[in-house]
Amino acid sequence: MKGTVSALLLIDFIGYLIGNFVVAVSQSNAPTGCWEMYKHDVDDQVWDNGEWYWAGVRGYVRICDGSASIETTTVEHIYGVSWSKGTKIIEGPYKVHTSKVAYTEFEYQRITGETGWAYAVIYATPVPSRTVATGESS
Repeated sequence: MKGTVSALLLIDFIGYLIGNFVVAVSQSNAPTGCWEMYKHDVDDQVWDNGEWYWAGVRGYVRICDGSASIETTTVEHIYGVSWSKGTKIIEGPYKVHTSKVAYTEFEYQRITGETGWAYAVIYATPVPSRTVATGESS
């Protein structure tokens, strides 16, 4: 009788180990599913005399089974300058969005003659996780 109980316990223990192994293997091969993440980036500047510019881009990144792509239908480009204070766009704005990158950029000129580029960008990669912040920059 003691041998039978020991044999049953051993079989039960082996079944437990095999069951846990099967569950662990099946979970590691299971697809992670899909989810979306909002991303944005802004480049802006304000000077003391009320001059300003603002370039921005925002949209959703879709993450499926460890790979990410920008949902191009959700991308929005935002840009502007303080025309009334003399700041103007002299080249652009360039608005690009693909499944891997989306950006808004333009060259501006201040009333002082100083020029520069405003540039905002979001990327699909590296693949974000659910625990990271949603913006490209803060």
